[in-house]
Amino acid sequence: MKGGVKMKSKKLSYNKILVLFCIVVVLVLMTGCNGGAPPIVNIFSANPSTINPGESSTLTWSVSDADTVTITPGVGTVTSSGSTSVSPVVTTVYTLTATNSAGSVTATVTISVSAGLPDLVISSLTHSPASPTTADQITFTAVVKNIGTGSAGASTLLFQIGGESSPPTFSVPALAPNATFTVQRQLILGVAQNYTTTATADVNNNVTESDEANNQRTDTFSVSAGLPDLVISSLTHSPASPTTADQITFTAVVKNIGTGSAGASTLLFQIGGESSPPTFSVPALAPNATFTVQRQLILGVAQNYTTTATADVNNNVTESDEANNQSTDTFSVSG
Repeated sequence: MKGGVKMKSKKLSYNKILVLFCIVVVLVLMTGCNGGAPPIVNIFSANPSTINPGESSTLTWSVSDADTVTITPGVGTVTSSGSTSVSPVVTTVYTLTATNSAGSVTATVTISVSAGLPDLVISSLTHSPASPTTADQITFTAVVKNIGTGSAGASTLLFQIGGESSPPTFSVPALAPNATFTVQRQLILGVAQNYTTTATADVNNNVTESDEANNQRTDTFSVSAGLPDLVISSLTHSPASPTTADQITFTAVVKNIGTGSAGASTLLFQIGGESSPPTFSVPALAPNATFTVQRQLILGVAQNYTTTATADVNNNVTESDEANNQSTDTFSVSG
């Protein structure tokens, strides 16, 4: 009996070894035939590999036998194969990391971002006032802007108004991307007609730009002849508190407050209730010019009086304002 038990025990040990061997074989088969090797990066590329600022490149990859795949910077965890678009603002090295139980492998690809070129334009060209006359001082404003992706060195602006044969130039400093520089001119254009203002950035081509055909801008406008505007700028009497015995001096001042010259006109100068008040000739008046008319009377009746002066009473002059020609002065004469 003892010998039989001993033989049975050996047989059980042999069976255990056989089972363990089978388990190891199964585990090996489950882990694959690569013998526990790390992942393989088949492809990791960028197309295009060089871009301008603001442009995109496509990352493409394919990895075998990986549990996880990540791409840095900015992409994160990805599937074992695929593609994605990236837009780096500076030259960037992208790193793919593939990992499994046997370890990790990495691959890198570089996307170069070019420095970019400047692009100088006239972003704004204006004049003020919007509807000028021959009497107005007009302010012209040009704004130079760098709309490119690179910095622009110092340049020159040509700023021509109308048909100037020798228009002035202005120095423009170096401009970073999106920076601006403003230049102004002021002129009185004495001839009523249409005008065109032309502003040209980098007129001497000192700056290499991404677009050399967009440096110029124009602004077309009209200058009209200014209109006169005749008013009574002053209407007085002296002495200030007259009596029935005083000779009173009445003074009316006609003024052209408009922007154009006024031709000859007529002043109506009425004192009190005169039924046929006299008129006076007023010569042509340039802008801001005046003409003074006086009358002298003794008013023998003690009462209140109103003096009325009306410029351009016959409407001979076309004015910018036809409703402001008249002025009155009310006073009392005592006994």
